[in-house]
Amino acid sequence: PDPGPMAVCDSVNTLYFAAGDPATTKYVSQWAGAPQQHSVSQAIAVYDSAATASQKFGQLTAGVPECAKASAGHDIPFTVTPGGIGSDVVRFTQKRKPNPSLSGGSSGYATEYRLTGSAIMGVSSTESAAVVTAVVDKLVDKLG
Repeated sequence: PDPGPMAVCDSVNTLYFAAGDPATTKYVSQWAGAPQQHSVSQAIAVYDSAATASQKFGQLTAGVPECAKASAGHDIPFTVTPGGIGSDVVRFTQKRKPNPSLSGGSSGYATEYRLTGSAIMGVSSTESAAVVTAVVDKLVDKLG
């Protein structure tokens, strides 16, 4: 994770959300890319108990509005817009701020985290929020 201005947003990034306390007992992350800048990142963090997972999920739900506020500044190259936040789900979108020195326009990601028992699943993708939710549903089903 970035110790600078991006640190608050790293705490809700699917690559880094499980870093820090409380510690995971297991963590698996997978990223896949496809042509034309399509990608998906999936992560599952397992904790020693449902209470510990719930504590970490509380940090995630608090971090999304903090990241959205921080992303309004000039030090972060994207904006974050919170979506639904509930007792077992948090959703948000991230969109790159326009930058004339970069080609490809303003790309964006939909992200969803789901708390289920002692695990948190996170998926982030360039696909729609509906696709992200479908992927999280599949992960929850497989975790059983």
